[in-house]
Amino acid sequence: MLPRIDYPELILEVNARTGFLDAMPHISGSQARRDDLDLSLAALLVARSCNIGLTPVAKPGTAALGESRLVGVEKGYFHGEGIGKASAILVDKQAGIEITADWGAAWSPPPTGCGSSSPSVPCTRGRLRCTSESGNGRAARPG
Repeated sequence: MLPRIDYPELILEVNARTGFLDAMPHISGSQARRDDLDLSLAALLVARSCNIGLTPVAKPGTAALGESRLVGVEKGYFHGEGIGKASAILVDKQAGIEITADWGAAWSPPPTGCGSSSPSVPCTRGRLRCTSESGNGRAARPG
C-alpha cells in the first residue's frame, strides 16, 4: 500500500526530485524568480487539476498563497510553452526509472488535444465509438 500523502506535498516532492516547476518560464521571458514560486505553482496545479478554483488553495497571510499572488503567477507561468516544458521534464525523468520500461513508451498527446494510444496513429476528426472486437477496450474512430 502506498503511503498517505497530501496532493500538494506530492507535487512539491516530485518538483524537488525533478525540478519540473523550474522549467516553466514567465510569459515575459524574465528570468527573475521568487524563492517561494514553487509553492505558488504547486497550489495552482492543485487548483486547476482538481477544478476547485483558487479559493481552497489560497491562504491569506502566506505570501506565496495569497489570492492576488496566485492570480499573477497563473497569468505569468501557466501557458502552453511552460506547461509543455514542465511535462517534458517529467516524461524524461520517468523514462530514466527502470521499471517504467515495463509500462510502455513515454508518450504524451500533442497540445491540440488530438491523440491516440500510439504516436504513429494520425489524428483524425470524427466521433469515437467503443470497440470490443479489437480486444483492447479502447475507443476507435469509425471507419
